[in-house]
Amino acid sequence: MKAKKILYHYTTTDALLGILNSGSLWASDIRFLNDATEFTFARDLLVHTLQTRASRLRNARVREIIFERFENLQAARTVHAYVVSFSEQGNMLSQWRAYAPRDGVCIGFFKGALRSIDNFDLHRCVYVGKDPLPALSERRRYETIVNELYTNVTWASRLIQQEARTKQKSWSKRVSQEGHAVLISSAVMAAALRIKHKGFKEEAEWRLIDKPEALRFIHALEDDPDDQLKFRRGSFGVTPYVVAKLPDVYHDFPFGISNVMVGPSTNSASIVASIREMLKIKYHSKATVDSTDIPFRG
Repeated sequence: MKAKKILYHYTTTDALLGILNSGSLWASDIRFLNDATEFTFARDLLVHTLQTRASRLRNARVREIIFERFENLQAARTVHAYVVSFSEQGNMLSQWRAYAPRDGVCIGFFKGALRSIDNFDLHRCVYVGKDPLPALSERRRYETIVNELYTNVTWASRLIQQEARTKQKSWSKRVSQEGHAVLISSAVMAAALRIKHKGFKEEAEWRLIDKPEALRFIHALEDDPDDQLKFRRGSFGVTPYVVAKLPDVYHDFPFGISNVMVGPSTNSASIVASIREMLKIKYHSKATVDSTDIPFRG
């Protein structure tokens, strides 16, 4: 199998068992991840870029709407965003240390299996910074994200302006305008989740991102509880998450799992044998199982 078709998820053996037993991944609230502050960096960078562009718009009302929405977005303390992280690299010491310490595992998933998950999008992260500038390829990817986002933002803002001129009832007008404003916030947030600081480029990260950001914002406006939200114990306390249901089988591989690698351990041979036996007997899987060649350090 080609390595480019596989993405790797570093985690614990307990999490591996949970994934296999449930046939799903848990997309965690971005606020409770190790790199939660990266979202703030990405959001503020995007807002600054978009504000520079929006300042050139001729229509004063559209400019006002955009700037007001950005100010509200930056002031917001609660961010509803749920992600699962993967890497293009299947055997990195920094990843073992950060996400799969002592007897952890690295699970290889087919990209196609991840892309098939309902209500989620799979995106490669773009690595940028202010000084020095990132590589040309990363700058182009960033510009692509900004262009798409700017089109959505100006479109929603113009709809708000048009509806402000209509003679519909005031409450209906307000709800409609709030909905368009929510779409602006949601679009910026979704884009920010795809951007990381260039200092983390070696991680070669991809993210599986929950789609219904806009719906979650609207639910918050309507005070409607989201029954899809669940909670688990995490490194930073009780962590909200949503379930990403994996395909039962992808190219004859249960749950789209292509391989499992056991991390640095004094007992790696036994762990490899037990995982291999479990996958073969219980799940009839052809996924390969081996161990890292990185020496264990206690």
